[in-house]
Amino acid sequence: MLLRAASTLLLLTSVALVAAKRATPESVYDRGLVNTDVNYLSILNEQTNYQDRNKDDSNELEPTKRKNYHGITLAYVTPWNNHGYDIAKIFSCKFDYVSPIWYNIKFKGSSFILEGDHNVDSEWMTEVKDGGCQEGFKTNMVPRFLFDGWDSKAYMQLIQVPTQQTKLIEKIIATCQKFKFDGIVLEGGALLPREYISALLPFYKKLGKSLHGASLKYVLVVGPKREEKASFSHGELDQLGDDVDYLSLMTYDYSPQSPGPNSPTSWMSSSALSLIPPQDEKKTSEKILLGLPFYGYDYTVSSQSAKSLLGKDFIQLIRKYKPDMIWDERDKEHKMEYITKDTASLHVVYYPSLKFIEERLKLAESLKTGISIWEIGQGLDYFYDLL
Repeated sequence: MLLRAASTLLLLTSVALVAAKRATPESVYDRGLVNTDVNYLSILNEQTNYQDRNKDDSNELEPTKRKNYHGITLAYVTPWNNHGYDIAKIFSCKFDYVSPIWYNIKFKGSSFILEGDHNVDSEWMTEVKDGGCQEGFKTNMVPRFLFDGWDSKAYMQLIQVPTQQTKLIEKIIATCQKFKFDGIVLEGGALLPREYISALLPFYKKLGKSLHGASLKYVLVVGPKREEKASFSHGELDQLGDDVDYLSLMTYDYSPQSPGPNSPTSWMSSSALSLIPPQDEKKTSEKILLGLPFYGYDYTVSSQSAKSLLGKDFIQLIRKYKPDMIWDERDKEHKMEYITKDTASLHVVYYPSLKFIEERLKLAESLKTGISIWEIGQGLDYFYDLL
């Protein structure tokens, strides 16, 4: 709650940079916006305009209450990008799971503690969960719990001391019951070497059994393939079995420094397939939530450095530099270039487009996976017509 309030002022300062929402019965498809050939002006003019009513007076649910993508969808929400809280309310019926980034698990002294109760916004949770969706649909609230600032001692305590595992699990479940969460997302060592992941598997499994025993959902964050290697593969998933509901696969940040795609489709596909054993393809694929980034990167070519780029920053850039948008057919991403006016530095920018999102939804459908969006406060409002 405190983090959310602190970010409100930052949000207000950017309002003047964003076009006003225009009510429309037409989707981004009706308006012909989902193309490889994209003009920066169309983005500026249309990016706030999502379909919010039906074309006729039918009794259908309004478009913001309907899912167009039929796989499981998890949406992350961060307190420091406050707009995500509003997006979660407006489009709650498109999200099977909403995961606010509220909790850190820290190791202090000789025990594990949870920090994050102060972030919980019960009123917002109620609004998201009571979104007026179609009968039978439920938006589950599953906050993320992160292993924060752990050193080797912390990991060894969790791996080697069963009583530490039990105490931590009891704290997590008590927190879920106190605030009426539907479950959790655990980001605990997702990018660690494989030997650490293997050592953590008994804890992951024990946590899952305990959560399910308390009728709570369990999503585990796992890393993608790197250099043709996966730290988490179908072997690990097979060991977890039914003790985990979903894997949130981090298929983004492919090019963290040098200019390049953020989430190339070939890499996304190979990362997902590494988790799917041939003998149990359908059951396993449905557990995978393919990571879909709603942010991009702004690369400074001369220094081979990059900074993450949110939707509001992207809009500022294209308004200022009026770039050509270039479609990369191999990786299915749009990019642009600009030269700064003060230092004459060449920059390359990759940021999601409607076509970018469409291609990844098609990929998820072909693989029979779900999706996990990082994160909804960073995207453009018209993205959600596709979901």
